[in-house]
Amino acid sequence: MCGLVGYAGFAGHVPQDTENTSLKEMTETLACRGPDASAVWAEGAAGLGHTRLAIVDLVGGRQPMVLARDGRTVLAVAFTGEIYNHARLRSELTALGHRFTTRRDSEVVLHAIDAWGEAASARLEGRFAYAAWEPGPRRLTLVRDRFGIKPLYYARIGDAVVFGSEPKAVLTHPAVPARLDVEGLRELLRRFCGIRPALLRRPYPARPSVAKQPATDARGRRETAQPVTVKRAVAGPCALGSHPTVLLARGRASTRSRAARTVIF
Repeated sequence: MCGLVGYAGFAGHVPQDTENTSLKEMTETLACRGPDASAVWAEGAAGLGHTRLAIVDLVGGRQPMVLARDGRTVLAVAFTGEIYNHARLRSELTALGHRFTTRRDSEVVLHAIDAWGEAASARLEGRFAYAAWEPGPRRLTLVRDRFGIKPLYYARIGDAVVFGSEPKAVLTHPAVPARLDVEGLRELLRRFCGIRPALLRRPYPARPSVAKQPATDARGRRETAQPVTVKRAVAGPCALGSHPTVLLARGRASTRSRAARTVIF
């Protein structure tokens, strides 16, 4: 199953309140997702953690993975999931001059990102999630598969991001508080407890972008408005959705793609 965690600061320093043990403690919360191995990597303003359930290449599958040139890290990746077409991609990348040291599909992801950048996710077939940090441009890319099979959550902290495979990993970071989101609680009760939306909206007025206004049908009966978006119940970590949208943050325009759900900071 595996799990990943991490943080990245875009101003050249780690997120606020980050302690020396923060990354290790975040990783330990995902021990149930990866009982076979765990490791952390930290350099400069970023850190990645990974817990592994060994399936392919039982000996050589250590993560996070790091790609270095001339003694400098150019790319660090933490990956969870399975890539079905990794053999074909490996052949393509080998033809481009990339060299592999293991049989694992995660190493294919590392070199695919190095070769194709954000377009790499469009070439991957499978169920997966990964975090890629590029120290040079200080760029963080979070990717989740098209159907959202592999979970991935993140929280913004000023000019930094904290992320993980589960909300509890993100909430372990000292700078991410667990606060109740009223809109998320209302949606949770509506979906799983069968409480009518109209009853839930009276004490908590819905924003126009969240719920439609009541309307009247052909017989003059009042229709019940239905929420058009789903809010999270805990403010802080939010999940990467499964719809195929690529968000280019930090002032760049948004674009759409048939690729996996991607957020670039």
